[in-house]
Amino acid sequence: MRRNGNRPNKEKIIMLSASGLIITALTFTGIYVSNGSAKNRGDGYRINLDELNQSSDTNRNQPQAPDLTEQDTKPNGTVSTDRVENPGLVSEDHIDLDADSSKIENELGDNTQEPDLNDEAAEQDIAEDDVEDEGQAGVAASGSDVQNNRKELPKLSFGAESTLNWPVVGDVLLNYSMDQTIYFPTLDVYKYNPAIVIGSQEGTIVSAAANAIILDVFYDEEIGNAVRMNIGNGYELTYGQLKDITVSEGDGVLAGDIIGYTAEPTKYYSLEGSNVYVKLTKDGTPVNPLSILE
Repeated sequence: MRRNGNRPNKEKIIMLSASGLIITALTFTGIYVSNGSAKNRGDGYRINLDELNQSSDTNRNQPQAPDLTEQDTKPNGTVSTDRVENPGLVSEDHIDLDADSSKIENELGDNTQEPDLNDEAAEQDIAEDDVEDEGQAGVAASGSDVQNNRKELPKLSFGAESTLNWPVVGDVLLNYSMDQTIYFPTLDVYKYNPAIVIGSQEGTIVSAAANAIILDVFYDEEIGNAVRMNIGNGYELTYGQLKDITVSEGDGVLAGDIIGYTAEPTKYYSLEGSNVYVKLTKDGTPVNPLSILE
């Protein structure tokens, strides 16, 4: 009876011992596995702070890749519509070009503006007008210096006691005659003559007989190219048989200034020869110019 009572105790002891060994073995096994896993994790994901700081400094010194989205502006100014899915894969060449482009844009700043073509065109038009005006003024001034007939409007003070200069030097071919008729050789008629006809060689200078303002430059079949001028106080002078007239309507001339040149005579004066036709009127009424020519 005593053996049978000890057997269960021995078996119990054996079972407990075995259980303890198993638990111990499992415990050591778990600790070993845990240490191995921790070691593996530490080897695979260990953070090197020195390398991280060095990498951060290097990245700061290098140009940053642009944030490329739907459109990528190329260095030549064109726009690419290719979407970049992974900006991190941008090549170094592309980064350098974009960095250079950004640098240029930063240097130029907001002050870089496209030229206003309209303003340039306007400025160019103004400059051309100024040159043209200066050229015209130069031509006018030159003509005035050579011909001496483009002057400011003179003060007109011709009166009953005033005298006239001879427009040309020559013989009087036909006298003034309003009280009786005189003979005209070319026309072979007798008629009144409200002017004088002064013989003058073709091409001779014809000058102003007094200070005057040019009223009209015209052509008449009988007296050819002619000039009518106001000499003041209702007096007017008309020259005919001219060519190369140097004055225009509205011009002011002084006594002695060139008016034109003696022309070839019209058919009405072919027998008389080349001449200058000179007519003086007072308020429209003919006056004998020989009475005041000196």
